[in-house]
Amino acid sequence: MTNLLALSCQQCESLSGNSQQYLDCAKNCTPDKNTNPSEKIINPLLPENLSSKSGESFLASIFPPLVGWIFVVGAIGFFFMVVLGAIQWIFSGGDKGAVEQARGRITNALIGIILLFSTFAIINLVETFFGINILTIDIGPLKIQ
Repeated sequence: MTNLLALSCQQCESLSGNSQQYLDCAKNCTPDKNTNPSEKIINPLLPENLSSKSGESFLASIFPPLVGWIFVVGAIGFFFMVVLGAIQWIFSGGDKGAVEQARGRITNALIGIILLFSTFAIINLVETFFGINILTIDIGPLKIQ
């Protein structure tokens, strides 16, 4: 792997006395004789399909699945909380404390789904403003656009 982070050129070091010439040389020189200046810096810690992407394309490939998973988990959590609250209400047997606890669970689930939809609206606004596609849900065989 070539060293793309080397900042000095051997040809430019001799021009250090005249700063304008040195800056012009440093802009046009290749850091290493074996390095192509149009070559991108590659992060070896990322998978191969993500390591050579630019910052914008990297975020554009990470955000849609992440946001999709968050919405799916939030919707499933809402469903189970409402069902659990309803079952708790049914089995409360008229006990005021148990009924209040079940009502609170259902209310919290409704507040959570309202926050989830509000987040959806805000993300849609950001998506329209910046022209990026965040809300494409792509989870294996499930693809929602």
